[in-house]
Amino acid sequence: MKTKQEAINDLRAFVAQRSGIDVNNYCSPGRADADGWRALQADRRLIGQQGRDARALLAYVEASGMDFETLVRPLTGAGRLSYENGALNYTAGQYFATEYRASVCRALASAIGAYWASGVSYKPFQTRQAAIRTFGRGLAKRWFN
Repeated sequence: MKTKQEAINDLRAFVAQRSGIDVNNYCSPGRADADGWRALQADRRLIGQQGRDARALLAYVEASGMDFETLVRPLTGAGRLSYENGALNYTAGQYFATEYRASVCRALASAIGAYWASGVSYKPFQTRQAAIRTFGRGLAKRWFN
């Protein structure tokens, strides 16, 4: 059985990996495709934002009193990101580059919501308000729906 810190380190390493975004998925080789370049840059910004969000959520989890079970509970379901037998597994949907960090953010937001609600009857609105106070409006709006 792994510890909370080992699970955090696994998630941190997963978030830190390169996205593998491929220019050829956006632009034809040798062509000046302005729309393709704009789409590529938009996805790069999205990937960067998701990485910053994931690192902020991981920092909170690391500093909190959350236990290992609460952290990995969102990762034991039928989602694309799972934590089974002490290993982090991810099954890509349409495009790994734009979704792998988002999957970590969703799982961490779920774990944090469960942590906040433990012992208290938090309603979704209260969880969102707590997320705004803790992480700011932007991050809370993206992950604490």
